[in-house]
Amino acid sequence: MTKVLDRDLEKDPLSRVEVHLVSREPEIISADAQIASPKNPIFHRLDVPTVGLPFTRELQQLDQLQNLIDKTQDFIPFLYSYRSISRAINSNESLKSVSTDPELQVEMMDLYNNLFKPRLDKILELQIALQDAADTLNLFVERAVKGEFTPSCVFYEKLIEFLDVVFNLDQMKQLKTGLTNDLSFFRRQRNLPPEMQDSTGKAQFFLGTRFFALNKIKETAMVKNCAKEPKYAKFFIDFLDFCCSYHKITILPRKQQAIVISMVTVLFVFETRHLTFKDNLNQVLTIISKCPIVPLYAEMNFKPFEVLKESPTFKVDSVPRGVSMATTNDEIKQFRSQYLIKENMSKFREAFTKSLSKISVVARTGKIDDINIIYQTIQCIATMASAIMNQSAFKFALPASGSDSFYDSRVKNNYTKEDLDVLIELIGDLKTLTGFALKSEQAVMQFIYYHVSSYIQDFLLHQVENTVQSAIKKKEKDVASVLEAIQNIFVNQKEKKEFKYVPPSIHQLDILRSQIHGLTKSTSLFYDKKEKLRPCIKKDTIESFNKFIDETQKFYSVLNFSQVIRDATNLGSLWFRETSLDIENKIQFPVRSSLPFILAEHVLSSSNKPGLHDSVFFPFEIYNDAASLAINVFNSQFLYKEIEAEVSLCVEMISFTFAQAFFKFSRESAAAAELPPECFGQIIPTPIRYSLMVKQSKLQILGSSINFNMVTTQKVNEMLEKELSQLVANLTDFRMIPFVNDIVKVIRTTHQFLFKNGLLLDDFDQIWRSARGAIQPLSPVSSLAASIINALDIGHMTFNTITRRFLPTKELNLQPPSNENWARLYTRLHSQDTKFIGAEHLEALVDLLDEGELSAFVSNCLGRIEEQVQKSIDLYLQVASAIRLLPAKSKDDLVGYYSFISDAYSEVSHPLLGQLYNSLRNVGNLVAIIFMLETELHPVGGNLSLMASVAQIIRDNLLLNKNLFATQEFEYDNVITHRTFPALWSVLEFLLCSPGPVKLSDTLTTASPISVFGDGVIVAAHSLILLAGEKGLYEYDSVVNQTLKLYDVQKISPKGDLKSFCYHASIISQAKDFTEIMIYPFISTLPPL
Repeated sequence: MTKVLDRDLEKDPLSRVEVHLVSREPEIISADAQIASPKNPIFHRLDVPTVGLPFTRELQQLDQLQNLIDKTQDFIPFLYSYRSISRAINSNESLKSVSTDPELQVEMMDLYNNLFKPRLDKILELQIALQDAADTLNLFVERAVKGEFTPSCVFYEKLIEFLDVVFNLDQMKQLKTGLTNDLSFFRRQRNLPPEMQDSTGKAQFFLGTRFFALNKIKETAMVKNCAKEPKYAKFFIDFLDFCCSYHKITILPRKQQAIVISMVTVLFVFETRHLTFKDNLNQVLTIISKCPIVPLYAEMNFKPFEVLKESPTFKVDSVPRGVSMATTNDEIKQFRSQYLIKENMSKFREAFTKSLSKISVVARTGKIDDINIIYQTIQCIATMASAIMNQSAFKFALPASGSDSFYDSRVKNNYTKEDLDVLIELIGDLKTLTGFALKSEQAVMQFIYYHVSSYIQDFLLHQVENTVQSAIKKKEKDVASVLEAIQNIFVNQKEKKEFKYVPPSIHQLDILRSQIHGLTKSTSLFYDKKEKLRPCIKKDTIESFNKFIDETQKFYSVLNFSQVIRDATNLGSLWFRETSLDIENKIQFPVRSSLPFILAEHVLSSSNKPGLHDSVFFPFEIYNDAASLAINVFNSQFLYKEIEAEVSLCVEMISFTFAQAFFKFSRESAAAAELPPECFGQIIPTPIRYSLMVKQSKLQILGSSINFNMVTTQKVNEMLEKELSQLVANLTDFRMIPFVNDIVKVIRTTHQFLFKNGLLLDDFDQIWRSARGAIQPLSPVSSLAASIINALDIGHMTFNTITRRFLPTKELNLQPPSNENWARLYTRLHSQDTKFIGAEHLEALVDLLDEGELSAFVSNCLGRIEEQVQKSIDLYLQVASAIRLLPAKSKDDLVGYYSFISDAYSEVSHPLLGQLYNSLRNVGNLVAIIFMLETELHPVGGNLSLMASVAQIIRDNLLLNKNLFATQEFEYDNVITHRTFPALWSVLEFLLCSPGPVKLSDTLTTASPISVFGDGVIVAAHSLILLAGEKGLYEYDSVVNQTLKLYDVQKISPKGDLKSFCYHASIISQAKDFTEIMIYPFISTLPPL
């Protein structure tokens, strides 16, 4: 073993392979869990005195038959849950080298033998058990034919149960191909002992034989003697007659299916001509024809007539007209209305409402006075559960086309949205009704004990007692003694007036019913040798006995009320797929192929059906049911662990999907609430009922409590922060601020809606701080503030002082934050915001940022103003050398004046002129933004003005360069006076308005630069002039002022370039007025320059 030990099989090599019998996907370590409802203990064969009973021989047959049922039934968990060992070995990547290493091959074969031999023994035991089943059935029939006992209804009921188990095992064996693969793998080894070769050969023959059990029954003497001795045929004719009558009165659909299986078994084994008696065969075939698909164990099913056609003794011509022998898919599709839940949902809703209204009263009051309420409840529950399993069988029998996976074609791809809707609804109704039924168990059982006991005691003390007295009078002591023996055993305190209402056990009920039913047979002592009723027995007596038999048949269901309810409503088969794994040769299927997950995920995606939202957790009941089967039926730890692992993964995935859906729908409602009044009605929120789901703080799955609210809350918190963080990251343009602010409002309202609906979310402000990168409250250091500062691209926008809006030169296309309708609507509503930047943007900015972030934004703007002012001064120093201000001529004539200034200044240029204008634009734009921002801010504390800070920054820069901006004395004829910025700006201002080409740099020439740079240039220049205290000098030298004065005086209509110049001059005048409005309040507070 050294090589194996050195590789992967350290410690325990067996466990390494054993572990591969468990699915590797999903690979989850889950917490310990317990199933809340363990299987009830069984006490069905306690000793009962039988002295004096007339049919004790049958009781022995019943006991043997029950033992045979138990023995064969024990093989079902082994056979169904069998996982191929060879498949597990082949799936182990670490064992791939076995095929090339002889030593490893020997070690692996030893390992395989240790694992497979116990399973091989079990297979051989199953073969012997099915052979014994056929032989024992033959023995029962021979004893009955010889008159050793007369079969009663109880024997036939047990026989139906027995044939059901045998048929299921026979069908299951054919589908579990993993057994055959493992056996072939085992037989390939060398030096296999002869006795082992013999036993494995038998096992291989057994596994490879189709209908092994049915054929073994067919080989028995009773079948061969059927043609010779009619008594053998009569036994099964009577059995088929009983099946027909039993099919009508049973309230459990599962028993009806077992009856159909028994009928098919009998018809498969015997020649139909031997079973024909009057029209009995017609009734049998009619019942079978109504069930073209019959569910078997778990996901298995079979087609009755497909099986019968494989029997050479079944004659097709024996099928009467009008009876459909559906075998092909097209023929079976004709029965879709019978199998599909959606075709019968109205009937189920009506039955559910009726049963719920009655059983809920019992659960609430603890009172019940009618046994029919219990019958109806059980029947309703069993019928709904049967409908679910019938539909599953139908889907498996008729797979969807276009899928490579056997399992997916029958589950994942075979259910329409409507199928899933009604299936979820029906599961919800079923589990709801089951919950009320189990809640009322105490009251129900008290009433059942009283009713069953009183019914039986009343029958024994009245009807039987009257017959006893009649027999005594007629001196027919044998009849009286038999009936008195029955009374002695089953009557409670015959001598007292008050009886103890103690119901019989299942075994006692079997004995009582078999004895009573045996007395109604023509071979009993109630009849004479001519099979006529004896004088002491009346026809009414036989009818009352038969009525007792039919009524007490229902007692089996009510006496085991809780167990019958749990067994009937166990939907674990919707998860199990062991035969499908064998067919596809897989270890496990993905979780998204699992029906419980498909159902839960579908509920969350069904936004148009809010009524289903209450049922989102009901699919998890399938996992509870499957786990109960894994523990109580299969006794399988690895199956339970697979379920537990899938539940862990499913809860995680479903909680994430649910959190997404809840967040999505709540956000849609929040978006509708945050719409402006003129847009109300443009978003119609999807109605949801998720609030009930999030209140599930103690969701019971696999016996463990899951706080679904907490799990969902964590995910929604993450979604909120992620959504907000994404908004901050996408804020790359200042024009997006109103849009982002409104989306944040939507998310804030979403948070409120989610919180009101039960989610215990973190405080929104805390989430918002985390998303925008604010580590400390009021901290100016945040990614949101940084994004907005970086988005303020002042160099690519022109300011308009009339509209007080900035016009960006770059295009912006808003992208909706999601593909939902509300997001597209909000994007359309804010599409105009991408054309400009105005008061709306600054209002949104104030709303979006906290005080610390606003402070950081303003500080950045002020710093940029200071930087750009200094840069403008530096550029001006270089450009000023190229500018000369000439004395004005023709000051009284507009046309002449324009000609003079055009000739004087049109050729002025400098390589840095464009940079100077751009720098001044930046200053003006920033000053305008600060001014507009100040109008949106609410007064705080001392209300320190932002514009005062702007004025002070500009003033400080002017002080450092006061010789450039201010004169000591204003002298009109002094050249130095007209070399300062306020005087020379007149030339620069002319160039801004010039309709002719202006050379801004060595490579750039443009006409009317003011249309390129906007009013920000004027705002900056006049802010410098006003804060320098040189307004008078500017007005004296300004060509723009002079032009507008002449225009106002002469009242002429200029044309051509003069018209364009006058228009631009008026723009400059308006920009100057706007600047004076901003700056004048602060001029008086500053000392002279």
